[in-house]
Amino acid sequence: THVGLSKGIAEGIFVLEKDMENAAVDQPIILFVETLSPSLTQYFDRVKGICSRRGGMLSHLAIIAREQGLPVIVYPQVDVSLFEKKVRIDGATGEIRHE
Repeated sequence: THVGLSKGIAEGIFVLEKDMENAAVDQPIILFVETLSPSLTQYFDRVKGICSRRGGMLSHLAIIAREQGLPVIVYPQVDVSLFEKKVRIDGATGEIRHE
């Protein structure tokens, strides 16, 4: 099931972490990662939200994201067809929608 870890609504292009280097700087980004880790804070200035397959409320990244007002969700069964498309995430409910 999906879970919201850091409230807020964010919209942007759904980008895999490995593709961040090539992501357009002028577009809002929703970053997708396998696991929440503290190293992801390096992307906070470039992303509007984060979606992960795994992670928890008390993870270091979720705590920092809440302090920064950055929406974070855990969504284990992400539809891979959403990558590189515009999505909207809800950090309170954990929902993700294709725009």
